[in-house]
Amino acid sequence: MLFTPYLIVCIAVFILPALSFASELNVSIEERSFTQPVNPLNPNGQQFQQQFFVLTPIGVKNDATVYFILGNETDSTKDKLTKIFKAYGSPTDMIFILSEHRGYGQSLTNTPQTVPKYVRVEHALSDYYRLITALQKTYTGKWIAGGYSYSGALVINFAHKYPEVVNAILASSAPINWPFIIPQYSNKVRENLGDEFVERIHQHIGNIDIITPYDEGWQNRERYVVLTSLLTQRAEMQDIKTYISILSYLPTSMFSWFIEKLLPLEADDWIKKRIPKKLLVEQAKEGRFNWYTWKYQQCTQLGTFFSDKPFNYRFEEHVADCKATFGTMPEYLTAKPWNIASMISEIVIPQVVVSGGKDPWIELGVNPEHTYRNIDFFYVSEGFHCPDLDDVQLGRTILARLRSHIN
Repeated sequence: MLFTPYLIVCIAVFILPALSFASELNVSIEERSFTQPVNPLNPNGQQFQQQFFVLTPIGVKNDATVYFILGNETDSTKDKLTKIFKAYGSPTDMIFILSEHRGYGQSLTNTPQTVPKYVRVEHALSDYYRLITALQKTYTGKWIAGGYSYSGALVINFAHKYPEVVNAILASSAPINWPFIIPQYSNKVRENLGDEFVERIHQHIGNIDIITPYDEGWQNRERYVVLTSLLTQRAEMQDIKTYISILSYLPTSMFSWFIEKLLPLEADDWIKKRIPKKLLVEQAKEGRFNWYTWKYQQCTQLGTFFSDKPFNYRFEEHVADCKATFGTMPEYLTAKPWNIASMISEIVIPQVVVSGGKDPWIELGVNPEHTYRNIDFFYVSEGFHCPDLDDVQLGRTILARLRSHIN
């Protein structure tokens, strides 16, 4: 989860293109697609193409162990697959597969995406089941399934629903509780940034005039939300945290100008692409409306909207935002919340769970005080979101533990 639930923070920043990585690592990476029914209950009805990538070290046979990564609320790309492969030490005897989540990237229906009703947790799980069982006809070795942030929760749900399909799972920084609003996130914001810095951010947000929803003031406030989330949960932002803290002493107009220049393109998507609009499939396939679809999932099934200081959102504002964007009251408010926490203790296959002590999502995830007896828990006290993607030695250790469970 980046800036929000799923809020992605497992999105990596890459310098070299995937093909040069593939050459350097002596692997092949293939882009493929798999035909999925839009409605799993009607397999002969409308269909869409689910994108996925297969990374195979040169010389590896099809009976090698497979690490299958469930896509989350972002595009799945060769670069992201390569990043994950490298994070676990670039094993030369395993096949890595990264799938895409329906409704994101290129895995879209050929219809307008303004209200993407086909994007639901239970349907995404069905997609992964169909894809995995089809691929297992070719790749006949042991299978490990993994997920990061939102897809970490997905992989737990997957193992609970389809325990016969994979041999073990990895859930990294997975929120296991999904309330509509999450004041818990702000607890870690204050801990990581300090009360004085948080108070300055809160004051800046209070200085912004929002005349109407989605106006320039609204967008300026969202920049502060993105900035705060990035500084709080992403390891690579820690080197500039002190610098930004010093800048926060500037007047709001000047500090806002710096923020706009500093934030990455993805932050601009978070700010401008969640605004209500008619979204055509051609626009969605440009890859810059993932946060719009994520907002739909928040309103319908997942919640996890920010609330407490420094964010300064009210419950009623989130409800009105959902209604304005998708035309109805949030389905979440009358539906049963997604309860991953209750599933973990019932899973019968090996589970490796990873949490970072600095990660705000640990407030909704598995923490060191957990009472689960059937998980292999890696707690990284100084780790941020998905810490196994930031530390190759940790990644190697976790992968070795997973493989010990299936050999």
